[in-house]
Amino acid sequence: MAKKVTRKQLLKEPDEFLTVSQKAMAFVLTHRVKFISGLGALFSVLIIASLVQYFSVQSENRAFALLSQGVEKYNQIREDKDPKAAFQGVEKDFQQILDQYAGKNGGKMAVITFAGMAHDAGEYDKAISLYNTALENFQQKPSVRNLILSGLAHACEGKEDYANAIKYFEKIASGADALMKEEAVFTLGLLYERMGEKEKSRKEFEKFLKDYPDSSYAQMVKEKTGIRVEKS
Repeated sequence: MAKKVTRKQLLKEPDEFLTVSQKAMAFVLTHRVKFISGLGALFSVLIIASLVQYFSVQSENRAFALLSQGVEKYNQIREDKDPKAAFQGVEKDFQQILDQYAGKNGGKMAVITFAGMAHDAGEYDKAISLYNTALENFQQKPSVRNLILSGLAHACEGKEDYANAIKYFEKIASGADALMKEEAVFTLGLLYERMGEKEKSRKEFEKFLKDYPDSSYAQMVKEKTGIRVEKS
């Protein structure tokens, strides 16, 4: 039979939890400088991380705000002047965004927007340079890449560099993403025709009518080429 332990004896036994707590407190007191320094370092890291996130959000907001202001300014100038004057009127504004916020999403969108303005102004080399930067920025975004490739193709077309225009349109036409593909196939037919490549032009138009029979361009292509393709 187990020996009965009295309350008096229990009170004399050391409390295990208190002993551990006391040892822990003694350790903290003994090493209080290192302990406090460690907490300080931890809190410093947390504070810095929070500040980085905060200022990152602030930077994004600022980049998009400047982008919005730049577009609004461009549109205001366009009400009275031509695209070239509007492009020149916002060039410094957009260059500021590109210089200060290149790594932010707002800055990346500004590159594409400014490239389009450069194209409309007839500044094709500038547009091509900006679109190539945009391609690097959006490597993992197929739909956005198709928009950029289309911009590149049209800029090359503006320079009458049809070989490179075709190269970019073919990348869109052969890709998996559907965005801009209809326009790419149609324009390939026109470009090949312009280059005197009649067979290639007809092939692209046949593909266009087969894949996009309900396109707004379909009737024009039929009248132009005489091609008749049954709907699948």
